[in-house]
Amino acid sequence: MHYKQIIYCSRNAERMLHAQVHELVEQARTHNATNGVTGILVFNSQYFLQVIEGMPDAVDALYERIQRDARHAQVQTIIEQHTGTKHWQSWSMGLVVCNTSNEAVFLRHFGAKMFDPYAINAQQSESFLSDISICLLD
Repeated sequence: MHYKQIIYCSRNAERMLHAQVHELVEQARTHNATNGVTGILVFNSQYFLQVIEGMPDAVDALYERIQRDARHAQVQTIIEQHTGTKHWQSWSMGLVVCNTSNEAVFLRHFGAKMFDPYAINAQQSESFLSDISICLLD
């Protein structure tokens, strides 16, 4: 089976709070489960870094919605690729919020406790997402 994966970053345009992001993720989990989309979202107060994957039509439709969503500004595609496997199949939408329990991962990849996904390349983003996935929230 052929899947599509997109990794993108964006700015938190509406200054969503952590509680609002948790609510958004719950809605995304329902939508994504229905459409066979999986992935993870990394969030701090300024930025989103997200990987979404699934059937190409479903991923394209979701990414188009994200690009039009007023909560996201400066949406930038980091990776857009076809793959034979889903890497995040256990998560209809996993969530990682930057905090003291995972700051070592951010320090290792960004040299700071906060992250700026615009400052890393495609290979670095894949490595970071793989490392940070151990911090996924239920």
